[in-house]
Amino acid sequence: MARKKINNQEQVNTNLTAIDRSTFANCECLTSINLTGCTNLMTIDEYAFECCFNLTSIDLSGLTNLTRIDSLAFNSCSNLTKIDLSGCVNLTNVDPSAFSGSEPDFNLTN
Repeated sequence: MARKKINNQEQVNTNLTAIDRSTFANCECLTSINLTGCTNLMTIDEYAFECCFNLTSIDLSGLTNLTRIDSLAFNSCSNLTKIDLSGCVNLTNVDPSAFSGSEPDFNLTN
């Protein structure tokens, strides 16, 4: 299980290697995501965060095992303005449609 709800906050299993298809889709309560503690994370699957309309920022910095962000992973996250991918040195496959419907500023500094 990738997530569970505790006191109205989403808690993510830090040992996960993938965020599966549609895991957080339509989670309107999400405003920001910090996955920096998920050091084993390798992939973010398609539609994983689709339609998280209130999502404004994502921090994936330092995830050296992250290699892939699949199609439409952050589709229709219309308020997404910032994503930090600094230190994601093995991220080699970001599908062109991964951030469809949003226009975030990317921090790619390693």
